Amino acid sequence: MLPQYFRSWDKENKKFYYYYLSETDCGYLIKEEISVDKFPTDQFTGVYDKNNNKIFNNDIIKINNIKGSCEFNSNPIGIVTWDDLDTRFYIKIDPEEHNIEKDLRLKPCVNKKSIEIISNIHEEPKYLRLINV
Repeated sequence: MLPQYFRSWDKENKKFYYYYLSETDCGYLIKEEISVDKFPTDQFTGVYDKNNNKIFNNDIIKINNIKGSCEFNSNPIGIVTWDDLDTRFYIKIDPEEHNIEKDLRLKPCVNKKSIEIISNIHEEPKYLRLINV
């Protein structure tokens, strides 16, 4: 198994801690000294934005240009979210701003040049409302 990359938000100090989770013979190993139970944790999606920044679960992204059947007349903003049922990352678009009936899969619908990270829900909690829409 390849190492998984995560980040945890320290609300008190307003910063992220980044670390790998690796499988060993004895179970899983976190390669940093951090209490993952204390901080909210986000997983790296395996996708990078147009500025070559890693995109994590709970990032707020702006979609500048979408290929194929996912075209918009505007540049929607959405949250990267994990779907346990479909076991995939997807983009939850704000339905108040865009007339979209379903969420976008992160990888098939979006290419690296079309998305840009603008924030995350830890630093801008006002976007949390999109997760429960």
